[in-house]
Amino acid sequence: MLWYNLQHMTNSIDQLPIQSIQRTPIEQARQLLITRADSWSAITGQLWALEKKNEHWIQVRAPIPVTLGKNGLQWAQGLVTWSAPATKKEGDWKTPVGAFTLSGAYGYADAEEAAFVQLPYLPVTQQHKAVDDPNSRYYNQIVREDLVAEKDWQSAEEMRREDHLYQWGIIVDFNRRNIVPGGGSCIFMHLWRDADRYTAGCTAMAESDMVFLLRWLRPVPKPILVQGDRTNLEKLLPELSLGNIVELLPD
Repeated sequence: MLWYNLQHMTNSIDQLPIQSIQRTPIEQARQLLITRADSWSAITGQLWALEKKNEHWIQVRAPIPVTLGKNGLQWAQGLVTWSAPATKKEGDWKTPVGAFTLSGAYGYADAEEAAFVQLPYLPVTQQHKAVDDPNSRYYNQIVREDLVAEKDWQSAEEMRREDHLYQWGIIVDFNRRNIVPGGGSCIFMHLWRDADRYTAGCTAMAESDMVFLLRWLRPVPKPILVQGDRTNLEKLLPELSLGNIVELLPD
């Protein structure tokens, strides 16, 4: 119990609670995004966009300011499976820590207007919902409500919002394979309200930075997103065989 209490308070431990790592997608990746927060409770951070050329990672843009979840960070299952006693849950308002593939993009623009987007692109309408009800068979999926024969959810996010937050977005593959009900849902990269406004757990940024990412990211091989606080990222990146990237991130 002592270890759990210390880990729960600081989440900075000598050895990361790694159970397993899916190494193939990481080894194949040629584009990498790294989100780093200064602490486990931070609601802001920076994002680095890196590309692998001649087997060396290079930075392709100045660090991008981002905002994070209201309640900071939390271990989250993805390409890294954690054995931590606490991991991300539905409604915790925490940004997922770990490594994740990025499989698609979405936005308010139609396909023609979004032709510059290289990732598979979903033009969202008022019919598109991101289901966050753990009891639904559609949990953590984006569905068109008008095409669902039997609606079984009590709550869902509107993908075509009345504000600008989802005008452009990227889908993070968190809890999307072997979906765990209640394990967390609807994690995206999207536009921020402002540079000091927290999110519900997503990673948010200015529109100009998002548009850059959407122009730059390619679908094959899938780009990888790695997220964490400063202390744990320094330990995680070498575990992912990305140790040299630590040198690219300033102190």
